[in-house]
Amino acid sequence: MRSERLLLNVLPASIADRLKKEQGIIADGFENVTILFADLAGFTKLSANILPDKLIQLLNGIFSKFDELSDKFNLEKIKTIGDAYMVVAGLPNERKDHAELAAEMGLAMLDAIAKLNSSQEQKLSVRIGIC
Repeated sequence: MRSERLLLNVLPASIADRLKKEQGIIADGFENVTILFADLAGFTKLSANILPDKLIQLLNGIFSKFDELSDKFNLEKIKTIGDAYMVVAGLPNERKDHAELAAEMGLAMLDAIAKLNSSQEQKLSVRIGIC
């Protein structure tokens, strides 16, 4: 079921299930959601001074931790691109506390980076925006 894993990697499970059952366009509107976008400050400079395999290993470790936090706070990961990470609160299930969950995740992300910095040579910082 390679195609199933790929579908679940790209889409939330609820949308993937609907896509398999329904024909046509799936487009839902949500009025109350919060988006969190994060990127690593100074990533371009860091990538020029670290071996590619070490860089991928570092990013994988960071994004795996962010994925754990996303699950913990019930946020839906939208995408990762390079050093950027995007999640949304309030999708696919509406929640009244979407903004609070996004803020809590942002603070937890900062803590995760601080913990990572205490255990390695490179010092990273993350920029987080919430809308």
